Order: sequence, then C-alpha cells, then structure tokens
Amino acid sequence: MAVTKADGELARAAETTAAEYGSALRLLRPKHPEWTPGVVRCSALTGAGIPELWACVEALLDALIASGGLARRRAEQARSWLWGEIGAALLERVRSEPTVAELTRRLEEEAVAGRILPPVAAERVLTAFLGSGAAPPN
Repeated sequence: MAVTKADGELARAAETTAAEYGSALRLLRPKHPEWTPGVVRCSALTGAGIPELWACVEALLDALIASGGLARRRAEQARSWLWGEIGAALLERVRSEPTVAELTRRLEEEAVAGRILPPVAAERVLTAFLGSGAAPPN
C-alpha cells in the first residue's frame, strides 16, 4: 500500500497514516495468500520511496508467478471474458431477432409492471428465441 505526498508539510501526516494502515493490514486476511502487503511512504515530488514502492510491485509479481497465482488469475479472467462475450452476443441476437422482438418488448413491460416474474419472462423469451430457428450470424 502506498501513502503518497509524503513530503513537506504532509510528511508527518503521511507517517501517521502509514502507521495506521500498517496496523490495519495486520488485522486483515491478505488477498493473495502468497503475499503479505506492507506500507510504503512515497513522494512523486521528491522521488522518496519510489524505488521501494517499485520493489514491492516487483516482489508481488514474483510471488504471484512463483505460486501460480498469476496464471490462475489470468485463466479466470479469460473464462470471465469468454462468458461475458457469449452473454453479450446472445443478448444482441435475442434483441435483434424479428420474430421475438415483440414478445420481448411485451414481456419486459409485464415484468416491469410486476405482472410476471422476470425469470418467467426470460424463460419465455429464450424459448421463443430458440424455437424461432434464428440463424447464426455469418
């Protein structure tokens, strides 16, 4: 964790803040089990603490690579991106399918008005879409 502006009139406040953050960090479970964060005071104005801050960044990266944590995070990001793209493309195709558009509009109004549960409306839209023979895009 970086406490910035640790220079001039703010140096004392930065020191106090860093001590408080350090105490708080000891009470928290680390986000990455292979890394225990620390607190670095730094100043972009004077350059103080910047090498130490960069060393912390490099140490975190090294720890994540060595433990396989970085590869796991990248894999999870790819998985999330894949399903996000599938969801967005499917939603666009459902919205643009002419045979389903009117039903979708009507069921959306019904759901907003509270006359049908959103999961029921969604199931009806998907059933209509999947039964419409919608051709995949070229």
